[in-house]
Amino acid sequence: MPAAAWSAVAALALHRGAQGVTVTVRDDGPGMDEATQARVFDQFYQSDTSHKTEGNGLGLAMAQKIAALHGGRITVQSAPGRGSAFTVRLPQGGG
Repeated sequence: MPAAAWSAVAALALHRGAQGVTVTVRDDGPGMDEATQARVFDQFYQSDTSHKTEGNGLGLAMAQKIAALHGGRITVQSAPGRGSAFTVRLPQGGG
């Protein structure tokens, strides 16, 4: 099934602790291989070129930069056919 045909279900989890806040967004979409995961936060990177004109490949790069400016970071866990989970970690007090 082509990636554009996936109809993913997303779940959101929020945890607030003494160290800060963690937000995880998880889906059951097509997932990503390790090569894609290594580049997913790069500016202008688009792993799915079938809809290349629909965006500029800046969203995750900008989100990562915003998180970093607040002392946090975004990570991804994924596997082909198993969906993806993006986790945003922000320290208490915003860095």
